[in-house]
Amino acid sequence: TTYGGALVLLCVWGEGEIDAVEQVYINDEAISGFVEVAHYLGTESQAVDPTLAAAFAAAGLVYADTLPGIAYTVVRVPPKKNTGFPEVSARIRGRKVPATDGGTPAYSTVPAYIIADLITNTTYGLGALVDWDDVAALATRNNATVGSPAEARNVLSVSIDQRATAEQWLVTLADYAGCIPVKEGDTYRLILDAPSSSVATIEKGDVVEGSLRWESRAPAEAPTVIEVGHTDTSSTPWRDDSVFIYAPGAETGVIDRRVSKVSKPGIQRYSEAYR
Repeated sequence: TTYGGALVLLCVWGEGEIDAVEQVYINDEAISGFVEVAHYLGTESQAVDPTLAAAFAAAGLVYADTLPGIAYTVVRVPPKKNTGFPEVSARIRGRKVPATDGGTPAYSTVPAYIIADLITNTTYGLGALVDWDDVAALATRNNATVGSPAEARNVLSVSIDQRATAEQWLVTLADYAGCIPVKEGDTYRLILDAPSSSVATIEKGDVVEGSLRWESRAPAEAPTVIEVGHTDTSSTPWRDDSVFIYAPGAETGVIDRRVSKVSKPGIQRYSEAYR
């Protein structure tokens, strides 16, 4: 809407409670002092935005929506900055998630905790139970230091911004975390995708007849180059980037290049994309 000659926008970032809105951009440029913003982090008790209330009141209408549980920003763009409808974006520190069963939610980039929140959340998640011992074991592996200089093995920063089932998103996030989600009864277990992380005895009665299908790929069809897409945060706005891994001879042309692409926008480090 408009108010006092200025353009007033309500920009929804997502499901709250989030930790912070770090920066707002208009047309990919950080906002100046001429642009007014008010942030709401998605608590259940947040107040009505006064600018929106005043703008609606000026039109003889009542605005009283507190948008509980929704993280958003109200942006007021003055006339001299309003050169057409602006594209507004933001860099946020996202949802607060618990690290233990019943723990106090806090901002985290540990994939294990983000997955546990997706499984247990009753609004956008599965509304199911998770094995918190598995969550702790997965978090330990995510946080284990690797490389030189040393860094945590897995961190995750991703927007769930496309329509899919919670089960589909669980599979996507589990891939970032390096785990295999398995439902046992009414509880989800997170099995580490690592050597010796799970040992089981499989007997004939455990196998459904006809359920196993083997496929093989001809050597001439096997990829010789892997392209891993990730997010480069070194510039503003952030941009897509890629890491390439070559089979011996593929980079020099000794063997044919057959590229297999893997998209990992939730990875923000070249080193992790390379691993």
